[in-house]
Amino acid sequence: MTLSTEESIEMFGDINLTLGMLNKEDIVNKEDIYSHLTSVIQNTDILDDAIVQRLIYYASKDMRDNNMLREIRMLAGEVLVSLAAHDFNSVMYEVQSNFRILELPNEFVVLALAELATSYVSQSIPFMMMTLLTMQTMLRLAEDERMKGTFCIALEKFSKAIYKYVNHWRDFPYPRLDANRLSDKIFMLFRYIMEKWAPLASPMQTLSIVKAHGPTVSLLLHREDFRGYALGQVPWLLNQYKDKEIDFHVTQSLKQILTAAVLYDIGLPRSLRRSIFINLLQQVRRPCCQLQFLISTVFLEPAAHSNPGELMEFFDEQVRSNNEAIRVGILTLLRLAVNADEPRLRDHIISIERTVKIVMGDLSTKVRNSVLLLIQTMCEKSYIEAREGWPLIDYVFSQFATLNRNLVCRGYSFE
Repeated sequence: MTLSTEESIEMFGDINLTLGMLNKEDIVNKEDIYSHLTSVIQNTDILDDAIVQRLIYYASKDMRDNNMLREIRMLAGEVLVSLAAHDFNSVMYEVQSNFRILELPNEFVVLALAELATSYVSQSIPFMMMTLLTMQTMLRLAEDERMKGTFCIALEKFSKAIYKYVNHWRDFPYPRLDANRLSDKIFMLFRYIMEKWAPLASPMQTLSIVKAHGPTVSLLLHREDFRGYALGQVPWLLNQYKDKEIDFHVTQSLKQILTAAVLYDIGLPRSLRRSIFINLLQQVRRPCCQLQFLISTVFLEPAAHSNPGELMEFFDEQVRSNNEAIRVGILTLLRLAVNADEPRLRDHIISIERTVKIVMGDLSTKVRNSVLLLIQTMCEKSYIEAREGWPLIDYVFSQFATLNRNLVCRGYSFE
């Protein structure tokens, strides 16, 4: 947002007045002050360098002050990260100066580094090696749950930033860096967390590890020498499904891993793919719409694209179980897959039609409704093949006739 000269003078005066209030150590008003500063900084194109330096000083000091309320420290950290848009090097220097080898850092310093990595990927990558080297010396010093969770957040965001660099390095405005050195450090951090923290993790800490799991494994998959270890950690992730809040994040991490496997053209071991399919099918039967949508994208995007034939074999096998919930889940996933127009799935139209025929004799109302919805979508997307498809159309008319007959018996009619 470009300001006129008069507006700029007024804005700088407002910031100077705000800085004066921060200097008074008025804890009561600091939450409002930092909220106001965040808005001003994010909506201003140019800030005076002297003002930026003073804001960095106060925000960093309050962010690290253990006597401050957590809400104020979080807001101070947000201001500090926002200032990086005006002077990234000064902000990074300030944060790195409080992130020292063999010293347990302030929690909010770690969070600020993590946020800088995702908000300013291009500028952060040149500093990443030193950050990871330093963090590697800190993990064994972390004893309380909150600090361990903070390091997991950092691992998650650092992995996302490096993953972006690995796959889009040509878009970065400097000569190519050796990304393998960065992934070496990520591997060491991840291995330590999985071997030392994961086995005894509390539910809260497990959630933090789960969130970091997908981005980290996705990054490590680009290294052939790390793939075996990375994929070997996926069963741990699957074991975290517990019908709680964590399930959404487990599925999110699985989606990231499967997407990376497609990107790098990696064929997952058949036993692992089957284990993933079984776990996700169990989850799609739950009533959570958000979780169901995410699971459908896990099936449709990576799985249906990479090996639709195997996926259809799995669906065909599962739909024969006579279990209502499983059948409804399979039919729902098939409908979403057809609706998504996955090109490679069109080669398996006859397999889809034959899978539908298996359940056409099921008298369950839920199964019948799911079959009708699937057939409707197949018709809309031209997934009905002449030879195998007519029984599906006949099924629609037979269900209509059955419904009309039942309504007539109750005194209603479509006529």
